[in-house]
Amino acid sequence: PLFGLAYANALAVDPADQSTFYAGSGNPPAYGGSLFRFINHGTSWQFAGQGIRNVITRSLAESTNQLIVGTDAGIFQTSDDGVNWIHSLVGGRISAIAVARSAANIIYAATDTGVMRTGDAGLTWSGTGLSDTTIRDIVVDNSDPHTVFAGSSAGIVTSANDGTTWSGTGN
Repeated sequence: PLFGLAYANALAVDPADQSTFYAGSGNPPAYGGSLFRFINHGTSWQFAGQGIRNVITRSLAESTNQLIVGTDAGIFQTSDDGVNWIHSLVGGRISAIAVARSAANIIYAATDTGVMRTGDAGLTWSGTGLSDTTIRDIVVDNSDPHTVFAGSSAGIVTSANDGTTWSGTGN
């Protein structure tokens, strides 16, 4: 395994430097945490999660100025390469994160109990109309930040109104 990581749960490219990427691992005791930064196209690495130790990284997303990390303890965000972290969504396992490309302040988080949404880049979060179901993955339409698709335990569902209402597209 690369640098002792048993496996990687998530990968993301640094939004400010395309030669840098992040890997989230499921083995937090290794190297003191579960988030690593690979620089120079992966030729060297460093621990990147000083502020988020002892959690399992389950998902990663990037926006124009921040890295968003979904863990088994909620969402952590950094805008300074992991020097400082904000625990913006406390509690719950985050299986996937989606950032609206056309409006980077809109972020959706897939959880074990539904979909959470923020319209202010993570300052506040609220539940959507999809709850009481396990969400495995989530994506936002590239041209419309209000249209969201989620892979759930009930199949693929979609919302055209910020997650207020959802409809199935098949099982």
